[in-house]
Amino acid sequence: MKQKRAWSIFAEKRKLRYNSQSLMSGAELNGVIGDHTVGVFTSEHVSADARGVRKLTAIEVNLNSSMPIDGGIASGGMVPILKKLRFKQELLPKHEAWKKSYIASSNHKQVLDSYLNDARIKAICELMEIPNSWVILIFKDGVMLLRIDVADPLHDAKRLDQRIKDILAVAKICELEPGEAKRLKSLEVKAVAQGVELEVDEDIIGGPTGFTLEDDESDDGAASVEVADPVDVSEDVDAQKADEPKKKNAKGAKPSASSKSNNKKK
Repeated sequence: MKQKRAWSIFAEKRKLRYNSQSLMSGAELNGVIGDHTVGVFTSEHVSADARGVRKLTAIEVNLNSSMPIDGGIASGGMVPILKKLRFKQELLPKHEAWKKSYIASSNHKQVLDSYLNDARIKAICELMEIPNSWVILIFKDGVMLLRIDVADPLHDAKRLDQRIKDILAVAKICELEPGEAKRLKSLEVKAVAQGVELEVDEDIIGGPTGFTLEDDESDDGAASVEVADPVDVSEDVDAQKADEPKKKNAKGAKPSASSKSNNKKK
């Protein structure tokens, strides 16, 4: 009840829509703050052993940008959620604030690496360092969404206001700068072109060795190729030479000297 009262006061102050469906259920807030669409609600997460449900306070902000690729960055309980999306490539940012428990993945590693500059990594990591919080920045199907789930019920209007200000500040840093979308798109096209080229090369050369014969490997592990048995043409050559005089006589060749003398005697 204390949470609902605080959220109702905040909604009235910020001109947001407030909804409380029942006495025992959590309240919801949604609307526009500045130039961002914001939503606040109670989220439910199944525990790791699937024996219970954990309730957290979730704050979502829609970013006013569109990434040319699909991907995301996550911490805490949002990591397995991001893994379920099965993005092909994982990135390990080289930044002192980045922890191994975080995850950054996408279908185009080079584009994600270019997007995650120092300012963005620092801002996202500071949000992730809030005690008992889970963070996810997801960009998929042309939509960018930043979300934080905290164990704090935020039953004080001032605390709620401050937490929303924190996530809005990070959202602005994570939005693309003018001309950045075009630059990232060019990186994506280049990455795709390189992938196609490598795929074609593999079809031609058959592997990293640079050359593959018909049978990739023989029994002893060495490359081999089927070659037809050699043909002995010496007999054919001899037979051909023997037939040459017969062919000449058949065509009316001149008789030899011995044959002339025999004809005179007759």
